[in-house]
Order: sequence, then structure tokens, then C-alpha cells
Amino acid sequence: FDEQTRFVSDASHELKTPLTALNGHLSMLKRWGKNDKERLEKSLDTCISEVERLTKIVNDMLTLSREEKVEIDLENINEVEPKIIIDEVIEQYKILNPDVNYTTNIDDIKVKIDPNDLKQLLIIFIDNSIKYNNKNNIEIRINFKKILNKMQIEVIDNGIGIPSEEVNNVMKRFYKVDKSRKHNSSFGIGLSIASRIVKNYNGEIFISSELDKYTKVTVVFK
Repeated sequence: FDEQTRFVSDASHELKTPLTALNGHLSMLKRWGKNDKERLEKSLDTCISEVERLTKIVNDMLTLSREEKVEIDLENINEVEPKIIIDEVIEQYKILNPDVNYTTNIDDIKVKIDPNDLKQLLIIFIDNSIKYNNKNNIEIRINFKKILNKMQIEVIDNGIGIPSEEVNNVMKRFYKVDKSRKHNSSFGIGLSIASRIVKNYNGEIFISSELDKYTKVTVVFK
């Protein structure tokens, strides 16, 4: 029962971000955006994208419930430019959380990955960076680089951090860090979805953190 309760809570949290984006854009269009054709087109594109992401999140949750691993055929996936997708996600978050500061270091490379998968990974990591942060100035750094023959994504924040004894557990679907912590909530479903996506590409996720200083999430695609 406790696991089911946490699952519902975590699932609601994952759905909240795209729903908030949809509400924000539609409310803006209703107020004044209809008279700005460029803004109208951009917001409608964003709304369509967020609806597609909601659909994907629901499908990911169904996959998690079945604990299936989907085999990705890289031969049938087109290369994408990470910088374009990263900039798009950051722009979306600037609308939702204008006070967050972002810095990026992105190699001029292309990578074979479904753009929706890359976008969802970034959203999960950025969402946690904002949610688990008690600083007045939230800082998020995103790096995307090629090291030897491997692609590596890093998302580093200045948030509340994770206790060393908890780091290896936070990607468990229903895991909840120390209940006594003020900013505690379950990392569960988000990082579980991220883990599933990365495993589909035969990649790995590494997390390093220091309490009250930072959390660094690294994804390595082989």
C-alpha cells in the first residue's frame, strides 16, 4: 500500500511539469498571445510537444510497471544535435522557473538517440535539480561531450545533495530518502524512468553528491 501511494505521488509529480507548461502557454495565449503570430506559433508548437511528452511519460510508466527492457535499434535512429534539444529544454524551464541560472558546455557533435528520450532525461534531471534545492540562487550546469568513443551528459546543481549512504538507492522506483529531511520527497519514478531510458541504449547512470553542496548526474552512452 505504501509503495502504491508513493507511486501515485511520484507519477503525479512527473505529469505536473508538462501540465504546468501547457497551462502556462495556454493562459498566456488567452491573455495576449493570440495577437502575436510568432508567439502563437511557438506556443502552439510547445503545447503539441508537451502533449506528446505526456503520452510518452504514460507509456514509460506502463513500461516500468511491466519491467520490460526495450531494445533500441540504433541503425533506425537519426542523429540529432544535442545542443538544439538542450537549448529547447532550458528555454522551456526559463518560462516555468525564470530565476534559475543555467550554464552549458556542449561539444559540436551529433548523437544517435530519440530526441524525446534525450529531452525526457534532461527534464528529469533538471526537475530534480530545481525541486531539491534550497539555495536563493539555483545554479544548473549541463555538459555534453564526447570522450573517446563515448557520449557523456552531465547535469550538476548546487542543491541540497544526497547523503552518501543513499546515493546508490535513489534510482529504485519507490525509494525515499530520510523522512526527517526538510526537503525530502521520493526520487522514485523520475530516476527510474531515466534509468530505463539509459539502459535501452546500453548506457549507464552515475550519481555523485555532497550534502548541501551539489549533485552531479552523469550519463554515459557506449
